[in-house]
Amino acid sequence: LVSALNDFMDRFGSVLDGVKRVTADAAHQLRTPLAAIQAQAEVALEEAESDRVRRRLARIHHNAREAGLLANRLLSEATTLHRLETQDRQIVEVGQAVHDALQMLKAESAYVGLMRSLTLDRQQDAIRVMAEPVALREMVRNIVENAFIHAPGATALRLFERKGDAVLQVMDRGPGIPDSAKGRVFQRFARADRGTVGSGLGLAIAKDVAVAFGGTIAVADRDGGGLVVEVVLPVVPEGREL
Repeated sequence: LVSALNDFMDRFGSVLDGVKRVTADAAHQLRTPLAAIQAQAEVALEEAESDRVRRRLARIHHNAREAGLLANRLLSEATTLHRLETQDRQIVEVGQAVHDALQMLKAESAYVGLMRSLTLDRQQDAIRVMAEPVALREMVRNIVENAFIHAPGATALRLFERKGDAVLQVMDRGPGIPDSAKGRVFQRFARADRGTVGSGLGLAIAKDVAVAFGGTIAVADRDGGGLVVEVVLPVVPEGREL
């Protein structure tokens, strides 16, 4: 019985690994053609004279963008899960992870304007946590991108230390999330507003990373309107090394 169970678990693990590889490969291959379709639709929209044609092109552009976001998030999730499963941990400076995530977003044409309205308020001293660098960067990137998608406009980031914890807050001025939907935002493919573009994966990926590194993530209403996504991770004490 033990031998049979071990054999079953080995085969089950192989199947899961195969699914993850196929998902990551498919997402990677889809990104380029989807980006091309979106770009061509944008050009065609500028040249189209008929309102009927413009409406159809706008729909194509919307669907291509949504599919592209989903492909990016699936690839991000595959990368993050792989990094988390390796159990490779090291001391990481959170400010560097934030910087790297923002540089990635700055390189994407869709977010150029939004990056100009983003502000970052961080303490000068380094804040160190025990984490995996790529997974931590992906967590930050997904939270900020989630704000860009659902609340385009001014976005504020705060990074500081509070009672032995690293605290990262991403704050927007969007419509926020109803209290009845706040408990669902960390579920995969769940969206508080189904009328907006988005994959429903960004905050789910962020939660996986935060929990894996011994932290928490929560959403709350922002004073004056909007949403605050707060990640709390335990700080590595000064002087401690691997």
